[in-house]
Amino acid sequence: DSHANHLMEGAEVIQEIPALVLKNLIDRSYEKRKAAAGEIESIIHQMHEAGDSERIRKIIRVMTDAIRDDSNLNSVKGGLIGLASCGIGVGTDIINYISLLLPPVLDCFDSEDTQVRF
Repeated sequence: DSHANHLMEGAEVIQEIPALVLKNLIDRSYEKRKAAAGEIESIIHQMHEAGDSERIRKIIRVMTDAIRDDSNLNSVKGGLIGLASCGIGVGTDIINYISLLLPPVLDCFDSEDTQVRF
């Protein structure tokens, strides 16, 4: 499926996130993306509790790659909600990840798509 692009390609990097969750994260349905984001938030929270910041950083990089693939709007939206889930998952420790989380989000303000900007 051509829509599976960066998130599915990054699956070997982020084996902790089930392929179905990644697939749902880039689904055209907002409800599926929202549910997948909730699962990612939980996984990130568990990683954070375990002190595994390197895997969290890898996941953030994969989400960033998805956002930068502007050929697939659902990938961009999924990457954005995925980044938000990562930020929520690390809680008050977000300061250690903000340099990775913020730039791709700010880039989205230049998107031609109103939903992405929103």
